[in-house]
Amino acid sequence: MKIYNKIVIQIESGEVLFEDSYIYNGEVVECKGGGSTSTTSIDYAYNSRMAGIAEQQQGMAKEYFDYWKTNQQPLETAQSKAAMELLPGQTQLMKSQMESQQSLLPQQTNVAKSYYDQVLGGVNTGERMGAARADVQQATRLTEGERRRDFARMGVDPSSPAFANMRSKDQMNKTKLMVGASTTARRNAELEQMNRLTNAAATL
Repeated sequence: MKIYNKIVIQIESGEVLFEDSYIYNGEVVECKGGGSTSTTSIDYAYNSRMAGIAEQQQGMAKEYFDYWKTNQQPLETAQSKAAMELLPGQTQLMKSQMESQQSLLPQQTNVAKSYYDQVLGGVNTGERMGAARADVQQATRLTEGERRRDFARMGVDPSSPAFANMRSKDQMNKTKLMVGASTTARRNAELEQMNRLTNAAATL
């Protein structure tokens, strides 16, 4: 009988890599080690409880499966069938929508291009200011005869220094109105340009 003190085996091939052994020819009863012995006891009550729990779990699983098979499975089958029946119609609808969008794309592109051209073209601030000054000038324009008649009604001699002074004040007020209108037009034009750029950036 070969007794092994130590042996190393390659698991994959089963090849013995190292062996420390000797041949024993004596009584078998004497062929024993000096290690301690142990006994294993079986807890039958514990095993019984665990078996009962396992049976309960199995029963609950079967009960849930029966419920699913009776209630949920028909519903899921019906939903799947309905989805399959609707699928061709949904596919056709999506195809029609895509074709419609493709047909509108050139027109939408032209509209967007026109909008961005206007935005990038900016607001003509000088033109706005000039129009504002022209409006004030038109609103305050009086002929020389009308001006003289107005001053005559106020009892002012058109050839007097008072007449010249009042005309100077009138021109000053007109100038103030034109400057104020021009400034307002410039600010409004700049604000409009800023709003256009902001809206354009939000659509990118």
